[in-house]
Amino acid sequence: MKNELFNNSILLNILYHHVAEIEARASYEVCCGTGVF
Repeated sequence: MKNELFNNSILLNILYHHVAEIEARASYEVCCGTGVF
């Protein structure tokens, strides 16, 4: 049970960093004028 919780927190951590990376890339593109809203 404890091990399963540990694995879930790792997955959540990876997912969080992945989302943060996507957001950072999106705002970088908007900053540089290559992304248009």
